[in-house]
Amino acid sequence: MFYYCKMERQLASSMASLIAPSFDGRPVIEVEIEFFGRVSFNKSRNEGHITKMSGNWYDLNGNASRLITLLDAKRIADIKGTSFAPVPLDKVPIHQSNFDADMGPVEFRR
Repeated sequence: MFYYCKMERQLASSMASLIAPSFDGRPVIEVEIEFFGRVSFNKSRNEGHITKMSGNWYDLNGNASRLITLLDAKRIADIKGTSFAPVPLDKVPIHQSNFDADMGPVEFRR
């Protein structure tokens, strides 16, 4: 199964405070998230129903990765006791040196 989603997500105020205001000075309260998932289903041999979905998910525009990076930077500043200055979302470096959108495996069981 393939799943594609592109949507604007409203940020919690604590998350929005980590992002510098946009070029027009307005606070950033929504972020476009775009992701893709590919999963396969596994059936139980005894009961014939689906017991597991597994596959990979991909952060296509990098914004989920950037938000996670901002949270990490804020946590590190708190641990070190240093101040944290908000950063424009498009200037947040992504951890992966060659961003390929692959966020790794995902698995659901029931």
